[in-house]
Amino acid sequence: MEGGSAPNKTSAQASCPSDKDVCAKGIFNNVKGKLKNGCWTDSEDNSITKALLGETVRFHITTENAQDGDEVFLTIYDKDLISDDKISETKVIISGNKGYVDIKLEESWIKFIEDDNGVEIELYCECEYNKIKKDFPVKEKDYLLVYEKGETVTVLIELPHPDSMGKLNAKGLAGHTGIIIGDDYFDFGPGEQIPRGLKAAFAKPDGRPWWDISDLGKQDILHILNNDYPADESDKRNRLSYRITGEVNLLDICIQKNEFRKLKEWWVNRDKNPGKYSVNPALGEQCTTAVRISLEESTSIFKFYNITSTTQTPGGLLNLLTTKAKHTAGKRVYQLVTVSEVYPQLPLMSRTR
Repeated sequence: MEGGSAPNKTSAQASCPSDKDVCAKGIFNNVKGKLKNGCWTDSEDNSITKALLGETVRFHITTENAQDGDEVFLTIYDKDLISDDKISETKVIISGNKGYVDIKLEESWIKFIEDDNGVEIELYCECEYNKIKKDFPVKEKDYLLVYEKGETVTVLIELPHPDSMGKLNAKGLAGHTGIIIGDDYFDFGPGEQIPRGLKAAFAKPDGRPWWDISDLGKQDILHILNNDYPADESDKRNRLSYRITGEVNLLDICIQKNEFRKLKEWWVNRDKNPGKYSVNPALGEQCTTAVRISLEESTSIFKFYNITSTTQTPGGLLNLLTTKAKHTAGKRVYQLVTVSEVYPQLPLMSRTR
């Protein structure tokens, strides 16, 4: 098999779940041999229709009237709308009218996903036995959908404290939003004090990292969230010291590797050129809109929903992500994003956002 296949193996146990003769007849040594079916399983012979690049799966063949040692040649294709792409070749050696081959889903096959601007490849096998060819599995719903493993980013959303006062809190604009990308944490905030009252809507100071002003990483953020109060007077890495009093929701999102690179680059550039901060979207951005826009511009998690510009608050983003955003890689691809972890609100304390 191309791309470093595993050695061919035969199985005396597993066979495809069908007793219908769905393939063509061939003649070998005056004995009629029939290909009956072909199917995908995992390494433990459980039927599957989904897998990830990097994993090893099996393709099984069942026959009738075949001789032990007969060879069935397989060409693996990716199903496309216009022209199917040839992925690799291998073969199955028959024993007791059945056989299988282990197939490594090579990481390099990601190029077929990227070439289609999609999120998966859809694999089937063209099987050749006695010069007769037939495609298996028979039904397209049984083709193997293969996704890239992807990378996980985590959106952090601190909701406004329900007992907090002030116009920003009344409008749901208090709280905070940030994002963990790999080992790094990014967020956005004002470079100077935002005035209170109506003046807040017209303020547009230079922006800067907010919690991340001290160059926090993933482990720093998790340490802070898991420690409500300081261990001693010198301990500044806790929720109380950062005034994180509202309920904090973490949402893990699995995205494609190229999306991950774009998202990381987006935030690195934002740190270099922060622009203006404003709670008024006509004048600048704030923490929540910065995270939302970075996800819109760098990923396709909102692929099937493009009306996101009205989302301005932490609560609004939490609702948007859990009702409209979908994973673009991994085994949860196409599934809605869910909350991964919740940190309850703390007793209210004075804060400025």
